[in-house]
Amino acid sequence: MAKPILIVFIAFLSTFTLFCQNQCVKDKEGNCIAKGNYKTIEQKTSYGTKLKSKLRTGKWEFLNEDGQIVSTGNYKIYNKSSYKEGVWSFFNDEGKVLLKRSYKLDQIIDFQILDSGIYVYQTDTISISNNQIGSTIVTETRNNIRFTYETILAQTKSGDPYLNAKKTEYQISTQYNYKKETDDLILSKYPSINHLLVYDHWPVNSDRNIINNGDFEANSDKIKEQQFTQIKFNNDELATDWGSSNETPDICKIKENTMAGFRVFGVNYEVLRNKLKQTLTANKTYCLQFKIKLRIENKFGINGISVILSEDIQQFKNSQVGLEFGVSVQSHPSIILGLREQWMTISGTFKAKGGENYLYIGNFTSEKTLKIQKLDGSAPDYSDEIYYFIDDVVLVELNENEKCPCNIQSCDIEGLEKPMTNRPIVQRFNQKPKIGQTIILENILFETAKSELLSESFPTLDSLFLLLANYPEMNIEIAGHTDNKGSIENNMKLSQDRANAVLVYLMDKGIDENRMNAQGYGSSEPIETNETEEGRLKNRRVAFKILKI
Repeated sequence: MAKPILIVFIAFLSTFTLFCQNQCVKDKEGNCIAKGNYKTIEQKTSYGTKLKSKLRTGKWEFLNEDGQIVSTGNYKIYNKSSYKEGVWSFFNDEGKVLLKRSYKLDQIIDFQILDSGIYVYQTDTISISNNQIGSTIVTETRNNIRFTYETILAQTKSGDPYLNAKKTEYQISTQYNYKKETDDLILSKYPSINHLLVYDHWPVNSDRNIINNGDFEANSDKIKEQQFTQIKFNNDELATDWGSSNETPDICKIKENTMAGFRVFGVNYEVLRNKLKQTLTANKTYCLQFKIKLRIENKFGINGISVILSEDIQQFKNSQVGLEFGVSVQSHPSIILGLREQWMTISGTFKAKGGENYLYIGNFTSEKTLKIQKLDGSAPDYSDEIYYFIDDVVLVELNENEKCPCNIQSCDIEGLEKPMTNRPIVQRFNQKPKIGQTIILENILFETAKSELLSESFPTLDSLFLLLANYPEMNIEIAGHTDNKGSIENNMKLSQDRANAVLVYLMDKGIDENRMNAQGYGSSEPIETNETEEGRLKNRRVAFKILKI
């Protein structure tokens, strides 16, 4: 009897020791950059599956690449999340305590500067120096945000210096710049997201689009800016032809663009439903495309957005019910849907079984496949909600020889872990447009001395199309220009034809002709000298001027 008891005791002791031992967090090069304990908790998600989360707890040490300790402190688990708690010490490059901060559930309560020097850890840098009049100047950089404040050595100051920084205006402007650059940082970490930057997108208002109200604009005049209104089981007042098949997704307007929003993970599990314009035909191939992006506040992304089609209205209380029913389109499991400023396009084909009248968009991803990725290092270890915006939903029946960009699970995508270095240059118009503003279109190429657009031009023109779609009241002039080679008459005609070609392209994408006019200026308005080839190249251009917003 003693032997089985001894085995059980040894097993218990081993498990207890494993839990108590410091675990090492390694960077991509294999360097140990943090040591501490984890506690694993199991939670039941709103869509019926169980999720195990590893939360930091107790004392932790953070190290640089040389193994030198740069900061130490404690974590506390509260309400199924892990937070910094108590006094934390931060060390300079000489191993001396540079500053101390007191935390309460990740919020800085007070801080004390103890020495001069530099603290560096990953994307954080704190530089402390003394000036000639005895004050201490502190400059902090977090990711791409920089701010400066003044203090006195060894004096305890209350509050968060990040929030109390004296240069408030500069801090706000850099925060805005950081938000614009966030997607670039995410793309550098997860280059496979490049496969979702699809610019060959079917126009949402095409007569061939089987989705009703695919751009959610049918009743946009009744929706106020930044107003989030619930889409219920039947809600045709604002979300025309859209409904919910679980919980209450949203319809909202942001910067005059109406879209839907839904939670795919967390307290609520939401599913959007659309009544199709026509019943799908058996064995026909269909191209499905829609755009999504994370809500800006979300610090976690997932790899699982799914589409189901059915003959009758269905309700999906959790992902398992959807999986049992059958998924027609599933986002690629190797791509984290992590962008918050740019729209990501999920695009792919499927064959209809026949008789489908309703389309559902949600998270019907299996528990084994679903990945939840922390996108921001400042986030706690547990995510309680992941929310995506969705827009421009398109479903078309493909004719013979027509192609549909493919980045879903059924696609053979090569080089998922490598950046797409062959992606064409794309000009994006993210800034708020102004009346009278003239913008030169980059990478617009034509056949020599002709007005036929080359395919390399399409990504930038698609970006202009999106700008016009996002600002439905905007009117523009499309201006064509040439260098001074050739006769004045020929240059005037060529510039007019090229401006017309851009206008026709945008019309084919769905922009009303009455919102645009094309004008050729020939060589009459050079922006560089025509004495050099480089100057002539810049003079051969197409630009657009904003006449009305």
